[in-house]
Amino acid sequence: MHTRQDILFLTQEAFFMKTADLPEGMARADVKIYAETLLESFSPLPLDVLRWGYSADSSQIFIFAAPADRIAKSQKISELMQTSNLATCFAACVFGLDLGEGWSLVKRSAGEYCEYLAVLTEGKKWREVCAVSIPAEYGDSEAEKKFAKMGVPQNISNVWEFSLSEGSVFKPAVASVKSGEAEISQKTCGKIFLSSADVRDGATLKAAKKAVFFDRFSRVSAVFAVAFFAVLLFWKVSLMFQSSKAGKLGGEFDALNPQAQLVKNMMDEAIFLQSLNSKKIENVMMLARINKYRPEGVSFAKSVAKTPNSIEVKGKAQSVMLATQFERQLRQSEIFKNVKLAISGSGSGGTSWTLNAEFKD
Repeated sequence: MHTRQDILFLTQEAFFMKTADLPEGMARADVKIYAETLLESFSPLPLDVLRWGYSADSSQIFIFAAPADRIAKSQKISELMQTSNLATCFAACVFGLDLGEGWSLVKRSAGEYCEYLAVLTEGKKWREVCAVSIPAEYGDSEAEKKFAKMGVPQNISNVWEFSLSEGSVFKPAVASVKSGEAEISQKTCGKIFLSSADVRDGATLKAAKKAVFFDRFSRVSAVFAVAFFAVLLFWKVSLMFQSSKAGKLGGEFDALNPQAQLVKNMMDEAIFLQSLNSKKIENVMMLARINKYRPEGVSFAKSVAKTPNSIEVKGKAQSVMLATQFERQLRQSEIFKNVKLAISGSGSGGTSWTLNAEFKD
């Protein structure tokens, strides 16, 4: 697992992968349906428990899928999936690069460990794909030994280092592989790639898109505010120096104050939007963690983040017993420091309750 500012790479070994030729003349709009049909045909698990995606070129499709519980097995991953621009496996970014005929190794450094892909290419098409992960200090030879147990030949001559450039609001990231003096790259993470390669479910993806939008808006607003102020200041100073009367300089500076205050207000607004976005993200993350312990018959109606580590939730339960069961399950978990649920009334619509929960640091 490794993350940049906008891309979350999920552990490659969690995925099972498949390549297939696309039917000739298939319309781009039909590729997703075709990918889902293929996945159903070879997946050992039903689709509703999988997180999957695909990457396609003009003649081939590469499908990758993993059980949802294997992807989100740590709270850190769950939180990062709420804010990243893309969550996928790094093989999705490699697919489409011309690695050369025969077997190739593609290596991605990820902090304390390295991820490897072994790819068999025939006629510029991927035919087999295997993945392993090993501690960084072990080196390529250890990866080859693991691959050998999967039927991959040892002493592979094509060994590539993977890298991904930083993307921006206006420019997609670029995936590259390098071997000695040779380097090949292709644009990736464009609009089509983002929509097909992301493995998150609809609710997580919607929350992440909102978070990314607010973050980008606040950063762009701040940049434009600073640029506007710099241009305005330069223009005003130029006018002042063109004046032959030094006595007017003080008046010119005074006249500049309203514009400077306007720019300051714009920057304050951008900072406020970014702060608001952070609070929304905290609220969503805490609510998602509490939701894991919610029994059937208990529903949420309203929530607000009190602090970065505490939240108040209001809701209803079909009975007082279900509400107290919900409170008991939260108290028995290991992620809360303090849990308090108060019953505020019962009626034909159910039992109303208010929950205050404080998370451990």
